[in-house]
Amino acid sequence: IIEEHGQNLFYMPHGITIDEKGNYWVTDVGSHQHRISGAQIGLVIPSCLLTRRKLVPGSDGHHFCKPTDIAVAKNGYFFVADGYCNSRVLKFDPSGKLVDSFGAAG
Repeated sequence: IIEEHGQNLFYMPHGITIDEKGNYWVTDVGSHQHRISGAQIGLVIPSCLLTRRKLVPGSDGHHFCKPTDIAVAKNGYFFVADGYCNSRVLKFDPSGKLVDSFGAAG
């Protein structure tokens, strides 16, 4: 995945999910982000849609703190497990807009 789909994009890749279309969804606990790579080799979907601020952990709607995994629903909504620091799951619409969150640290 790193050699063919995003060399030098990841700091500490952690979880990977492949959706029904063959896209790769990768969480990166080191950069506090997630990225999606298209099924076509070398296609990286613009990170502004699907990542949060690189190397800046946090607990608001604009930051993750060591996200661990991603689940993608058939309708295009996706869920990010932001578990190591924040103990929460965030729900996004297909465009990458945050629509809900569940859980909290503590």
